[in-house]
Amino acid sequence: MAPGPDKLLFGAIRLLWKLNKMRIVGLTKAAVRTRRYPAIWKCVRGAVIHKPGKEDYIKLKSYQTISLLSYMGKVVEKLVPELLYNEAGR
Repeated sequence: MAPGPDKLLFGAIRLLWKLNKMRIVGLTKAAVRTRRYPAIWKCVRGAVIHKPGKEDYIKLKSYQTISLLSYMGKVVEKLVPELLYNEAGR
């Protein structure tokens, strides 16, 4: 998998998670607490791809758009609801 605009490879994030997941959790908590979310993590690229099985690719409905979010943005997107759930349970 290619790195996103933040130049972080998913394998590097996964390795850090295995070695010290609290570092990523702490980084996410700090972003939530300070309300500062690095702009590079919010950078999304859109890609238009063919829908499989369509015969006429001249028609607009034969395509779909997908959003490509940076890997760290995806990690934070997954962690924040879990952190909120844990805080609400206290």
